[in-house]
Amino acid sequence: MNNNYINTPKYFLRYLLQRGIPICLYKYLLKWKYKQLYKLNLDLKNPLRLSEKLQYLKLNDSSKLKTLLSDKIYVKTYVNEKCSDLKTAKIYQTADCFDDINFDTLPDTFVLKTNHAWKTNAYVINKNVLTSKEKKFYKNFYDKVLKINYSYWAYLEMQYKNIKPRIFAEELLKMKYWEISNYEVYCFNGKPEFILFRAVDKFIEQSIYSPCGKKLNFDIEFQTKNITKMPNKIEEAVYYSKKLSKEFDFVRVDFMESNNELYFCEMTFTPYSGFIKFIPEFYDLYYGKKLNLS
Repeated sequence: MNNNYINTPKYFLRYLLQRGIPICLYKYLLKWKYKQLYKLNLDLKNPLRLSEKLQYLKLNDSSKLKTLLSDKIYVKTYVNEKCSDLKTAKIYQTADCFDDINFDTLPDTFVLKTNHAWKTNAYVINKNVLTSKEKKFYKNFYDKVLKINYSYWAYLEMQYKNIKPRIFAEELLKMKYWEISNYEVYCFNGKPEFILFRAVDKFIEQSIYSPCGKKLNFDIEFQTKNITKMPNKIEEAVYYSKKLSKEFDFVRVDFMESNNELYFCEMTFTPYSGFIKFIPEFYDLYYGKKLNLS
């Protein structure tokens, strides 16, 4: 678990400042951040780039359904109803605070998560060797996280605002991090447009694919070496993404491959808080044209 960002004063200061900003000033905060990142003015009246349109959606489309599906506990119920044959990791326990987790009834191996936040996973490989010091560390961490409203933690991801923060213990599908493969399917108006496939070996490797499995010539966030492990679940990921994304202008549907089985992970409406960095930058405009906000 990396909890450095929770204990970083500048992030807490940003969080507190955003909580105090009147709604009428939200667009000015996003314009300021956009100018910082892209060296361009954010056009919210006639957005063209994907990064602009995602900022527009943050301000104008934080529906109740988006809030429900951003809840990492509730979304499993939704997925089971929409795609009954799609696997999801089992939830062993849910609780309002760390002290309410009953470790005695949990299996030896599991992962602790929160339903409303990111970078909060704690992988417990063997609960029987957890020390009191480690449990105290987890308690302090989750006590802080569960008090944070994550709509204000990055830059106004308002679908998180009305989620009641909870902690839960979930099935750990892979005990070795380097055995994990992830599929992030970017869907525009209910249509998968591209898939970021990420594998972990000695280094993180990622490649972008079209829905039909053709490797595309761009990256997101950082450039990586050519991926060595080719994805074999693209067809399934695309199939389920179509079913889960059809009600939304934009959503990223995330999956994990474990033991040659595809598992649903989560639905992300504002990846990177909407400030997606394409390499090369041209693809920000290219995919912006594919997202219809009408």
